[in-house]
Amino acid sequence: MTEILSSLKLLNKLNHLCLRRLIVINIVLNEKTLVEKILETKELEGSIPYTATLLAKYYIHEKGLEPAQVYKIINEFLKESCESYREAKWYSCIDEIIHKAKKYPLVEIDSLPIYESEMEIINGLENLRDQKILFTALCLAKYYNALNPQNNNWVNTDYKDLFSLGNTVGTRERRCQIIGRLFRSDCITMSKKVNSLNFSVDILVDSGDVALEITDFKNLGNRYLHFIGYPEISVCSCCGEPFRDISKKKKHRKGRLRQYCTSCKSEMQLNRYTKYYNSDKK
Repeated sequence: MTEILSSLKLLNKLNHLCLRRLIVINIVLNEKTLVEKILETKELEGSIPYTATLLAKYYIHEKGLEPAQVYKIINEFLKESCESYREAKWYSCIDEIIHKAKKYPLVEIDSLPIYESEMEIINGLENLRDQKILFTALCLAKYYNALNPQNNNWVNTDYKDLFSLGNTVGTRERRCQIIGRLFRSDCITMSKKVNSLNFSVDILVDSGDVALEITDFKNLGNRYLHFIGYPEISVCSCCGEPFRDISKKKKHRKGRLRQYCTSCKSEMQLNRYTKYYNSDKK
């Protein structure tokens, strides 16, 4: 009975760690490079629909294959890469993904420049949270402009995703307060539509002295803090991503600073628990 309870606790821990890895918004600047990685490693990228979307866009626009050929390739790939994949269950979904992929080629953006004049305005804000969110919104506006030249600096990202990318937590009221302050500071312009929370970023410029290049949309808020030299930011020894390290503010009992970000630490825990669980089953 004790062994069963122990196994159940391990399974719950594994599920918790898996969910923590999945609940992250992800924007990829260079999808072609990501597809090449998927084909090389033969592993899913996040989920079946997302992986299928990337593969469909690649084989339609880069290889010029017909939908029937693309479906066959994706189906075989998923059979080899995902044990839980069942063709009968996913047929309609994959077919729809291939149909939609005809309209959208792979995104290939090397980097997005952030200019010194933009950073000066952001750094001029009094509230650090406001700075992080405006920086994140600026990056998103530049990304959407790169996808669509007629976008005109608009951001239509859900506020939850915006704040997640900006490594900023807060209630709905707190999020609205920050957006409101940015609006009153003439940094953004809200949509005139009553039922729309979209806004345009007014500080965006198209030229100037480059302050930094954005090549990755992970942890934009922490990336901003690292750029301005915020003392509580460390760089993960595993993935190289900046992360908020509260141990720099107040060292924990053993007096050591953190080496790994939450994501990498969770990955290591997941591998450790998986290894222990598999060895326990033997």
